[in-house]
Amino acid sequence: MGQLAWIVEMFHRLTDGPADGHLDDVIDRDRLLTNVTLYWLTGTAGSAAQVYYEDITAATWSGEAYGDGDGEAGDWGVGEGTAVPTGVLVSRSRDVTVRRLAERDHHVVHWAEYDTGGHFFALEQPQVFVADLRTFFGALR
Repeated sequence: MGQLAWIVEMFHRLTDGPADGHLDDVIDRDRLLTNVTLYWLTGTAGSAAQVYYEDITAATWSGEAYGDGDGEAGDWGVGEGTAVPTGVLVSRSRDVTVRRLAERDHHVVHWAEYDTGGHFFALEQPQVFVADLRTFFGALR
């Protein structure tokens, strides 16, 4: 029950539905239960939750524990960028991003922003998502 409650809360908070609406209005109940089942059966809930734990506790991290940016082992400083063509889709209704930071480390060849959809964009706006993927990969031919 805890797994189900956590996933439902995350979906409710991060989807692009009306504040007073039901999650069923945005994401099909069977699809949501499939998502919960996959986390449960594969035992990946802990690793999925890790990013939220790190976000909550990031203010307490010290440079000593995680490297101070001088290239030492454990340093989380800026690495070298990649030449791999990268496509970015941003849902402005829920996601916040800084394009210059994405472009600093990645070879961004496609950038799309939409006013609809939330954090789970592919589930909420599947037709728009597929069209955007086709646009990105079509330009790479």
